Amino acid sequence: MRPFGLWPLSLAAALCAPAVAAALDCADFPDGSAVDFPAAGMQTDIDIAYGPDGDLHAVWSDARSGLADIYYARSTDGGKTFGPNVKVNWSNGTATNSFIQGGPTLDVNPAGIIYVAWTDERGGFPDTDIYVSMSTDGGVAFTQEVRANVSITAGEQSFQAVRATPGGTIYVAWIDHSEPEERHLYLTRALPGQPFEPERRVNRDPVWHTCEC
Repeated sequence: MRPFGLWPLSLAAALCAPAVAAALDCADFPDGSAVDFPAAGMQTDIDIAYGPDGDLHAVWSDARSGLADIYYARSTDGGKTFGPNVKVNWSNGTATNSFIQGGPTLDVNPAGIIYVAWTDERGGFPDTDIYVSMSTDGGVAFTQEVRANVSITAGEQSFQAVRATPGGTIYVAWIDHSEPEERHLYLTRALPGQPFEPERRVNRDPVWHTCEC
């Protein structure tokens, strides 16, 4: 987790990175671009993506309620202003585990469907899982989250990435810590309208060589 006391400045830095600076006038971001977050609570772990229409999509972990939830916002002017914050996860955290949802990542496919994946501690740390939600209406509302790691449910699953094809197939990959002293890469997919398939191990090393760094 990264404490984002200066979260808008982090967004400005992300927008003005070399990969996207050519598409933006970074002079428009002298002090960052706020996403209307509240004064209370902590906002962490931002991820951003561009949609097919050029809109900017942002997700982050947000403790405005005292518990960590996943929030989303959309900008139609290149990140200068953002629309309403939308809560993505349906299930809430607990008073004893305030960072139950964190590290969100997102993707927007060519049809404009938004996919969000995050690490979820609802089962109690260190038994974390990967959950996924999607929006088909431009981020107005999100579907109830589903667990991506189908077969491996014990141990820590984290550092996930999500990608979607033009046809709507969802791919999710993450680092698995379910085996003692080992870390492996796993991948799963969900065909359109279908549940996630059993995950498959990507790396073939007999012992752990996978690192979050």
